[in-house]
Amino acid sequence: MTKVVNGYSFTEVIGEGSSGQVYKVIHLPTGNTWAIKEISKSGDIKEEDVVKEILAMKEANSPFVVQFRECFQDQHNLYIVMELCEHGTLERELINASQQQHEFLEETLWLFAKELSQGLCDLKAKRIIHRDIKPANIYITADNHLRLGDMGYSRQLAHTLDMTVSPLGTPFYAAPEILNFKGYSFPCDVWSLGVTLYQLATQELPFESNNKTALFNMIKTQPPRPIRRSLSQDFCDLVMAMLEKNPQNRITIEEVNHRASLH
Repeated sequence: MTKVVNGYSFTEVIGEGSSGQVYKVIHLPTGNTWAIKEISKSGDIKEEDVVKEILAMKEANSPFVVQFRECFQDQHNLYIVMELCEHGTLERELINASQQQHEFLEETLWLFAKELSQGLCDLKAKRIIHRDIKPANIYITADNHLRLGDMGYSRQLAHTLDMTVSPLGTPFYAAPEILNFKGYSFPCDVWSLGVTLYQLATQELPFESNNKTALFNMIKTQPPRPIRRSLSQDFCDLVMAMLEKNPQNRITIEEVNHRASLH
């Protein structure tokens, strides 16, 4: 029997993460399709993180951030209804490309850089730091445009110059200032996007180790591995500017977007 909650018919599981499963659903009164993230109240996810994700999606109101529709709850679960991105995640595309020994064209990489940097510009304009940029949290629409999603780690700053110190996010994509507990702000998202673009370009990570201590040391002190692929100097220089250790010297997201928009 098909599960129906609050007028939404659950048709299939389309994703699964630390916060719960994501389903494709049909809104029975309208026939429109959406995605629903189902989060168990008995799980490890804090309700405040769910609230953060909802508020960030609502506040962002960007064509490059997954669109929020509504939220509700029942006795056992919390539900977030959001835009359905039919082509899944960028992580899945990356895995498929690797398995098929296919490389993304440089023009595609520039488009990724343009759309994702615009999404981060839109978040920054609302004083929101995403804090967990990685291919698994980037979604692809039916017409092959990108959306930033999974905003549970995001934080809205009261003032543009404010900083935060909580070490959230994914280690491979974490900026040096996060690992150094020195406080961080919007440049940490630039770093994580730089790691993501490096990975999309090379199908490797710029810093990689099975040992967390060694990995953290590499991120904090070592230069990224050179990009071993024939790409334009412009693209390689942009990625390396995003992977500048010192956040004060790191390229801004506005400049990333400007340079990507020229291609």
